[in-house]
Amino acid sequence: MRPQMMFVGLIVLALLFASCSKDYSKYIKVQEQRVGDYSITILSSSGEINKGTGDLLLEFRKIPTAELVNVSNLNLSAVMQMAGNPMSGELLASETGTPGRFVIKYNFGMTGTYNLKITFENGLQAQFVLFIN
Repeated sequence: MRPQMMFVGLIVLALLFASCSKDYSKYIKVQEQRVGDYSITILSSSGEINKGTGDLLLEFRKIPTAELVNVSNLNLSAVMQMAGNPMSGELLASETGTPGRFVIKYNFGMTGTYNLKITFENGLQAQFVLFIN
């Protein structure tokens, strides 16, 4: 009886894991920028970024092949300039298992324009201007 219970448990875990995975192929480009030999693309499920919590996809592709390529030393920051104290967005990057593709969990407390700074490799830097709905 125990082997059957373990088998059923493994099936339940596999189904749970499969239901949690996202289909990133349906994500829509928000912005793209070239930095050195890289093309950096920000994508979202709707093509927009909304106030509150959510996730984005960040892709690094090598120019001219457009192949996804891993990068090191990835750092992100997002700031909305305001009189007095600037408002920071919370960003957490994690690898997806696909080289060059990262999921960014975000929390933007206010709507408006944020300056997103991405640094990677040995000092390469990209700056995006994001409008948060």
